[in-house]
Amino acid sequence: MLDSVIAYVQSADPTAIYLFLFCIAFLKNFFPVVPFDAPIAFTGYLLVYKKLSIVLAVMWPSLGSTLGFMVIYYISRKFGMLLYARDTTAILPRWSEKIHRFFPPAEIEFIRKRFATHGYLAVLLNRFLIGSRAFISPVTGIIVIGKQE
Repeated sequence: MLDSVIAYVQSADPTAIYLFLFCIAFLKNFFPVVPFDAPIAFTGYLLVYKKLSIVLAVMWPSLGSTLGFMVIYYISRKFGMLLYARDTTAILPRWSEKIHRFFPPAEIEFIRKRFATHGYLAVLLNRFLIGSRAFISPVTGIIVIGKQE
């Protein structure tokens, strides 16, 4: 099975491989618990045996990851504060309950103060941390929109 996958990937068009890497890096922002790093690590093998461009093999996943981060940031910036509105009809209550489990409303003001102090450094450093990488973009979107209002 693995041999057939490797043979297929070796015969694949490089453009398709770069597109695949972009999509994997993009989706990793939405599904952080899925091990999407394995295909990206497999790229090292392809760099040698497929003669891929190292610049493009780094550029496309980087663009995918950045775009995925920005999409989640935009969604949380647009709809994040609706989760904390007093009116429960703004967002479905079941979604609010799920979000409040990860981001309790009582701690939002504390998070805002910490973000005002260390926010941009936290965003930069968090992109290199595996476990918490997916949580920084929604928090940033909610906190930044809260500071502007």
